Amino acid sequence: MQPITALSELQDQSLRASVDVDIPDHPTPFFHFELDRLVANLATLRAALPGFRIFYAVKCNSQPAILETLARRGTGFEIASGAELRALLELGVHADDILFSNPVKAPADIRLARASGLERYAVDSEEELAKIAEEAPGAAIYVRMQTTGAGSRFPLSKRFGATEAEALELLLTARGMDLIPYGCTFHVGSQNTEVRSWEQPIAACARLMEGFERVTGTRLQMLDIGGGWPAQYAGAPVPTIAEFGSSIQRALGALPYPVDLVAEPGRALVAEASILVTSIIGKRRRRDATWVHLDAGPYTGLMEAPGFLGGEPFPISWSGDKAFGATTSCILTGPTCDDGDIVQDDVALPTDLEVGDRVHIGATGAYSSTLATSFNGFAPPTTNFVDEEIPALEERHTLLEERSRRPRQRDAKREIWGLAAHRDHGVAVGALGQRRRRSLRFRSDRASSRRCGNGHRRALFSGPQAAPTNPHPEVDARDQAEGLARCIAGSDGDDLLRGDRQAFGGTGRRVALHGPRAGSRMDVA
Repeated sequence: MQPITALSELQDQSLRASVDVDIPDHPTPFFHFELDRLVANLATLRAALPGFRIFYAVKCNSQPAILETLARRGTGFEIASGAELRALLELGVHADDILFSNPVKAPADIRLARASGLERYAVDSEEELAKIAEEAPGAAIYVRMQTTGAGSRFPLSKRFGATEAEALELLLTARGMDLIPYGCTFHVGSQNTEVRSWEQPIAACARLMEGFERVTGTRLQMLDIGGGWPAQYAGAPVPTIAEFGSSIQRALGALPYPVDLVAEPGRALVAEASILVTSIIGKRRRRDATWVHLDAGPYTGLMEAPGFLGGEPFPISWSGDKAFGATTSCILTGPTCDDGDIVQDDVALPTDLEVGDRVHIGATGAYSSTLATSFNGFAPPTTNFVDEEIPALEERHTLLEERSRRPRQRDAKREIWGLAAHRDHGVAVGALGQRRRRSLRFRSDRASSRRCGNGHRRALFSGPQAAPTNPHPEVDARDQAEGLARCIAGSDGDDLLRGDRQAFGGTGRRVALHGPRAGSRMDVA
């Protein structure tokens, strides 16, 4: 058994003690990922954002054990590519629980998404509208609004986002292309530490919602506030998730009418749940600096390292009997021959650390394994998952088969969520007569979790896990579809336009336009 510094200790570099956790003496490099931390972070975020459905950003860390853990707890997923979609479908995630939020998508990926039943797509240009109209006619679109990216470590404002005027024009244009204007979204940038960064974009979306209703007489149905919440690294303390939630709840008071609320967190859920365990492969004194070469670096999972892409400094610690004693300032580097393969400068490490000793790099759960390469032949780290009841591999196929046979819950209001809801020059578009649509079903964000497996808490190295389980009561979707067809056949669209456009089907909830609900800080700092 190899001692490893606890996640909580890694947040304070003044702590030098090591503690034992139940982890095998696995060859380095490997990620030590605590799934219970992930679950706790999800609960904290939900408490801070009452009324929101969580759609995890798959790009942040797409390992199956993480996706399955979240799926078992009722989260949806946000994807950027067909490959991410396929990974979710292979795990049993339904297309109704997926948002395609990349504003620029390959035509082949749109075709795959449509064939899989995915209905909702982000856009920020007329070119993307035309692409979706061609490859996924009748789909629902939500417009990506531009932001400044102020307060974020990695802004996302250069390539994506429409102005308010452009966003309204895109929604109006979509109505004439057999597409359904569904909502609006934005992203304030990754690792955003400014508590009020969400307020201005929410206000802009509120104006867009109001303007769209004024022009068309119909309402949008979704506000997606993206992600961007920060993780705690080795720098200055970041605001609590509850503080962000309070600011967001206040900003929601500007919305002109209720909509489905969506958030797309990534880093805030997974970053602090992981430690990268490395070994020293070389140590030398060069030009008045001590260089410590590790068997992992930016190319194998630490792309965001401050010495490479200018990310936040990682909390650094070590294991073994050298936890106390004199330290010296070191430069941590990766194993490749690239001169820029630098993890972090000015890291205090024990002077007597030697080749073979282990160095622990904390807060490495986000944008690590998904960005890892095999440059110079150095394989990416494996992952050791712990602290979660993971089904035995032999149980996986049974669970997956049970999930595939389980009927989906259907809701009559969701069967007509976008059909004939918007008109162009008095003519209803998107009607069922054009094509038979799938319904969109919204599960409750607080669906009860189901614990799978044989009840043992054990570690499992990266690989396929058990499919998510999420039972739903059987309903007669055929009767719903036939009733909808009869409704449309006897209406010119006006009856549907006068329908309850504020109703939310399934177990979805309306937004509560009142004060914030108390949240708690993530307990990983």
